[in-house]
Amino acid sequence: MHITTSTFTGNRYDILSVASRLGLHVERNKCLCPFHSDKHPSMTFRANYFRCWSCGVHGDSITLVRRLLGLSYGESLQWLDGNGIAGAQPVVLEARASEVQKADRVVDFSTYRYLFDNPILTDVAKRFLFDQRRLDEKVISDLRVSSNHSHLVIPYFAEDGDSLLGIQWRYLGNDSRVPRFNFARGSKPVVYNLPVFGCLESSEKLYIAEGTSDCWALLSSGKKAVAVPSATTLAAASSHFQRVQKHKNLHIFPDRDMPGENLFIQLKSLAPQIVRHQLPPGCKDFAEAFVRFS
Repeated sequence: MHITTSTFTGNRYDILSVASRLGLHVERNKCLCPFHSDKHPSMTFRANYFRCWSCGVHGDSITLVRRLLGLSYGESLQWLDGNGIAGAQPVVLEARASEVQKADRVVDFSTYRYLFDNPILTDVAKRFLFDQRRLDEKVISDLRVSSNHSHLVIPYFAEDGDSLLGIQWRYLGNDSRVPRFNFARGSKPVVYNLPVFGCLESSEKLYIAEGTSDCWALLSSGKKAVAVPSATTLAAASSHFQRVQKHKNLHIFPDRDMPGENLFIQLKSLAPQIVRHQLPPGCKDFAEAFVRFS
């Protein structure tokens, strides 16, 4: 069946819902513009359209998805329909703004399948990952890390390397009001990089990192590694951690702070065989040590 372009106008979709699903933090119909270095919210949403009054970018929901995710027109329609985003009448958009922000948003992970099967790295993401963090491009590619203009989009896969258990966003901007890390609602507490067991020998060293950044650095240095975001997450992810716990040759570089020490203590109680390594002087975590000495 032939479908005309006019059938799929961007005004069909509730742009506040679209912005929220894309990771934009909208308050009172305004947010920081993801298309330039924005320190004060200059992007506004009105009558189901967006406009940045600083850099001038504007359009409807389809334009926003296309520009942020780097998708084609057809792919953007699939993403919008896959997320089940409903239409909104301009006259009720203002009244619904607070409701959209407070909604209990559980992400349908299947709608992100295309994104993780075809990862997109913006220039901002590339500078962060490869220029600042000096990470191995193959490592990031194999882990299927993607991005929009303000966040890394990080998939947490099950051991089969295909079942998606969670999605984490890593903010790349400088606004202290925006959380650096945030999990999509509906994400299961899980250990990061469980598919490593598909290529891990029983006697091979396996490193446990605190967070994805350290895990990427360990992998980029040639080590096999998994990550737990925090001691709290570890407790909640006990069923997934059992696979790691049984490995005989476990190692860790604890972060040089109290949370890192607490995580090591908890790991030691669960896996007494774990071997502790000291970070080089002046380095707070392995990611920093990797940058300084790689």
